[in-house]
Amino acid sequence: KVVVTGNPLRPELRSGSRAAAIGRFGLSEDLPLVYVTGGAQGAQRINRAVGEALPALLDHAQVIHQCGDNPATGDRRWLEELRGRLPAPLARRYTIIPYVGEDLAGIYAAAALVIARAGAGTVNECCHLGLPAIYIPLPGARGDEQTANARVVERAGGCAVLPQSELTPERLLTRLRALLAEPRRLKEMGERARSLAVPDAAERIVALLIETMAR
Repeated sequence: KVVVTGNPLRPELRSGSRAAAIGRFGLSEDLPLVYVTGGAQGAQRINRAVGEALPALLDHAQVIHQCGDNPATGDRRWLEELRGRLPAPLARRYTIIPYVGEDLAGIYAAAALVIARAGAGTVNECCHLGLPAIYIPLPGARGDEQTANARVVERAGGCAVLPQSELTPERLLTRLRALLAEPRRLKEMGERARSLAVPDAAERIVALLIETMAR
């Protein structure tokens, strides 16, 4: 016996301020913002592909990169070294953050495109907030659940899926350039992603619990 309620969204994520994020991170008003995230621990394959795509990526966008801080991979230090070698105008477009906390709502409000794994939480947030994404599902997730998550959104037209087996800096850059060159398409992708969200999921869960207890 199953009731599909949808997945709730943390209310604070709906109240993000684009202006606050621009001020907080020194962003440009004129360049699209790409938010890269691999989850709390970061994702090495994504970190390395993004790093190797610099500075070409920064010719087209500004980037906030949530990279984790895994000492075993050394990704954070490697990325910071790359940033240090960029020309100053490009370096200002690239922000490296090990972990994003209370700033997440503002980053989402400012982002034009998200590059991420396809865990249920991230996909749900992007759908609720109408954010287009390039999903790179984690191979080997139980039941290949991340690929399943991403494909649902892809079928609705709300994202692009780049399997990790096909991930190279060149392919990632090609996808990014194509999407960023079409703001209208990005907006449409965001709306198609939003169509999958259930805005009142929390209320549905509460109503179901109350109904069940009343029985």
